[in-house]
Amino acid sequence: MRVLFFANRMPDLCGAFLHDIDLAVELQKRGHSVAFLTIEKPKEGYSGGFYRGFRFMHYSAGGSLLDNSEIWICPHAPVFPHVRKVNSRGYNRPIVMTCHFDGRYSNLTALASDKWHEMVLFINATMEASFRRNVPQFPQSIVRTGVVRPIMHESKIAMSSPPDGDAITLVNANVNKGVHQFIELARRMPNRKFLGVKPYYGEMWLPPSPSNIEWIPFDDDVRNILKRTRILLMPSLYESFGRIAVEAMYNGLPVLYSKPDPDSKIPSGTTEGMEEWILPGGIACARDKPEEWMAVIESLDDADTYSARQTLVKDHVRSLNLFTEASRISDMIEVFHREHPVSIMPSSSSNLPPSKAEPGQPAALRPPPATARIGFSSGRLRIQR
Repeated sequence: MRVLFFANRMPDLCGAFLHDIDLAVELQKRGHSVAFLTIEKPKEGYSGGFYRGFRFMHYSAGGSLLDNSEIWICPHAPVFPHVRKVNSRGYNRPIVMTCHFDGRYSNLTALASDKWHEMVLFINATMEASFRRNVPQFPQSIVRTGVVRPIMHESKIAMSSPPDGDAITLVNANVNKGVHQFIELARRMPNRKFLGVKPYYGEMWLPPSPSNIEWIPFDDDVRNILKRTRILLMPSLYESFGRIAVEAMYNGLPVLYSKPDPDSKIPSGTTEGMEEWILPGGIACARDKPEEWMAVIESLDDADTYSARQTLVKDHVRSLNLFTEASRISDMIEVFHREHPVSIMPSSSSNLPPSKAEPGQPAALRPPPATARIGFSSGRLRIQR
């Protein structure tokens, strides 16, 4: 297969993007051709560059790649409607779209067309049920749906020795992830050491905080954070999966998370998606009741209690068979491609490979139908994952 991934930008430090990178790695290992197109103009210019060995460029420079592609893959927000716009220019390629968070329901119907086929994958079963409630009639282009889990690699999270840190840790300290709740706990527990990983998406600023919080930048190797951690906190308003919890629990770290709020005013729910898999390993606390979090933290001071929780979380994560998703999802995509083959038509607009285009000049794309209105708006997710 000749596969095109669409991303908002390269890189885009969020779970959806990292999932697609890992999926691209698996597909490439299987002998498929893989490249990335971006919706936003890359800082390197329209002709883009390379990220983790993958060629990427702005969609407007991707004439040859688009013309010769056989299947397109993207996340549902904010990219999916833009991908459908490009497809409506006469490419009509099958699309595989993954929903990584609940919401943006209009993206499922915006610019839908019956000229191509789509497979929609959801990161948890709660999310698929929510989409079906909020979009009673899926577009007829969506011919298949499924539930998957974020792609994770055991070799990238396994630690050579158990973590022996002493910090209470929060990763990606934005508002949704619970930075305010984290800071409040640190204020109430001044004799404890807290470790906060600065936000790498969402609100890129930090509120005033007490001196017992150490702030560190994002680290691409999560083990460098986990080895300093004793307890991981996830006081999130919303979580669709929570891969950092898997990474922590795999290595024997207790995880405290926000219990789902049945009275939430947010249509997309709260942490129901994470609770699908985390129990009985994770410990749920009411998000805005710091006393609950403090009581659990203090209970884990007991060596026997902490040791029992370590054993429980390690056994639980290993029972979930989480590390086979790359292969399983790739199988699904290969089957979908065979069911919806593409006839590649030669195009006079793509005589040169995109990498040889003049820097800063987009290659010609297939002209849109006369009735099409093409316009792209950039933007970032408003609900932080």
